Amino acid sequence: SLTSHDKWEVKLFLVYAKGVKSMLKPSLEEVQALAKEYNTIPVFYTFCADHQTPMNIYRCMAEKGDNSFILESVSNGTQWDRYSFIGSNPKEEIRMQGHTATRKSGDTVLEQKEVCNPIAYLKERMAQYHAPALEGMPSFTGGLIGYFGYDTVRYVEPTLSNIPKDDIGMPDCHLFLYEELVAYDHLTSNGIVILNLHRN
Repeated sequence: SLTSHDKWEVKLFLVYAKGVKSMLKPSLEEVQALAKEYNTIPVFYTFCADHQTPMNIYRCMAEKGDNSFILESVSNGTQWDRYSFIGSNPKEEIRMQGHTATRKSGDTVLEQKEVCNPIAYLKERMAQYHAPALEGMPSFTGGLIGYFGYDTVRYVEPTLSNIPKDDIGMPDCHLFLYEELVAYDHLTSNGIVILNLHRN
């Protein structure tokens, strides 16, 4: 059977065999060097998308995937940021309700535990990933996307009173972990496919 190191090498080979090496960043050699310091390395494939829009890319991914998202951001309250991020088919789902955190992959429950502080729980979960920031590439390369309900503040401020009746049954916090996504570069009109490789 393959060891963790062997599986890492096989995945590296498949990614770089399928892609056009000159279009992938970082290079295979750079990924191998980065893996000595980081356990998660984002790989970027850039393609021309001047006839596309972020919404077109989102619609395509939403049709073929589950739990899709498009993330836009604004600087200084008025100016659009450089990148739009689009993703689907998350690796994991995290729901928190009534101090119970449930972590799933598809229909499989990976973990269910009582939590006092959702922020501390999420920080502990994401601390498992240590990735480099690569110059000239988007700073967001994957992670948790979702929402924190207004009442999530009661986890860290338990003295708050007048708790309203829960009449809709939504989770206090509902997040998805995305490791494969597309960034749309508004400056260059390019699309950037982002895939995270993990060294176990």
